[in-house]
Amino acid sequence: MPLQDTFTLVLALVSVLIVIRLLLPEILVLLGRNPVQNGMAGDSEDADLYWPTRLDGDLYQEMIALGFRPLGTYWEQMPFMRRFEEFVLHRPGEKCFGILYPNNQIMPRRASFFTVFETGGVAFTKNYSGGVEVQEGDFLAVGARTEPVQDLPPATAAGTHSAWRMLLLAGAVGCLMLTFMPVNHGSLTADQRLMARVMCGIAILGALSHVRPVASRPLAETLARHRLNVDRLLAQGQQAPARFDADEFIYTQQRYHAHPRLRRQHQSSMAWLLRAKLIVLALLPGVLFARLGFQSALPWGALLVEGIIGPFLRYGCSSATVIHVLRLGRGKRRA
Repeated sequence: MPLQDTFTLVLALVSVLIVIRLLLPEILVLLGRNPVQNGMAGDSEDADLYWPTRLDGDLYQEMIALGFRPLGTYWEQMPFMRRFEEFVLHRPGEKCFGILYPNNQIMPRRASFFTVFETGGVAFTKNYSGGVEVQEGDFLAVGARTEPVQDLPPATAAGTHSAWRMLLLAGAVGCLMLTFMPVNHGSLTADQRLMARVMCGIAILGALSHVRPVASRPLAETLARHRLNVDRLLAQGQQAPARFDADEFIYTQQRYHAHPRLRRQHQSSMAWLLRAKLIVLALLPGVLFARLGFQSALPWGALLVEGIIGPFLRYGCSSATVIHVLRLGRGKRRA
């Protein structure tokens, strides 16, 4: 077999395997295989050493001012997916956990209050919008888009971006502009220009996915809203846990993930995300395959790059945001 054909075959096999790996989490969820691995990676003594470098300092001080104290660092991971961490706190006498999220996970300045009743009810109140938001029956998960509690301060908004991401965006745009300059002797071929444009487009999307405004509400208001949610479920006969320590938080998360309403919504979201991934993955390589055929290395190279960049794009822009945009578009078409 000629060397060029061997290279194309190896490139095709590697790209297909990487793409399958990218799609595997959604496929496993749709097949009903969704085992959550979780535990505590550190106790309260690690908070002063480990947390300040990972958290928004003002948000941490807000939580401390409300009387919450660190319990430990919780970790959670689905098969073939990234490991996530949450910093867990509790206030004596309060029927909830306080949770702070690292700034490098999905978006900064995120906090929530979390209660999962022993009888199955869920109260999950966030200072941000996105993710699971259900106000129905025994599952009350609400974010910053809900109406504020009266007599409490209004929401604050902030924009955030990293300098290196803006440099990446500027550099990618500049390179993209260069590819449209007239062809001179010794410059890139047409196929090389096309590949350069694909790479620049992916870099631009990656940079843009990290530049987004973050809207949040003061934690005092979020906690007041959570207390109302907890009281509502207590009035329905739900039974709150007897203790709120590190071990109980692990059981709390397990009960949360086993809740039938959450499982149904999670599967629905993963189905939409799988469709979106397939469309995005097939778009550029499909055009290249139609133009150059399956014997060319360029379409397989584009597919390989998409498979490698995919996890970066996913963790830069939350799945919940993607699903929300897709459902919003579907709702507008139906209207």
